Amino acid sequence: MIIKNSSSILYNKKGVQWILEGIDNSEEKNIFLVIVLNRKSETLHDIFENKIKKGTLIITDGYPSYPKAVESFGSQHIIINHSDGFKNADGFTTNNIENVWSH
Repeated sequence: MIIKNSSSILYNKKGVQWILEGIDNSEEKNIFLVIVLNRKSETLHDIFENKIKKGTLIITDGYPSYPKAVESFGSQHIIINHSDGFKNADGFTTNNIENVWSH
């Protein structure tokens, strides 16, 4: 499961609606989009509970709320630091979810 977070450039802009997106890495590439009121780890954890199967490997960008949310959900977590590129040394990437917004 890959989770995408909207750009931090928009963080302090008024009227911006945050959306949490996820895509599975199966052949079907099922996605979910959830409007979020805030990006606190507790909020993200609740979304994980409703949208992601327990034990799923979760791949995210480096937004600060993700590690605590994933840990409390009880899943493994891989963080892709976009400052270092869009793929980590093990080949994990967030490109699938990035591509959702390119269409």
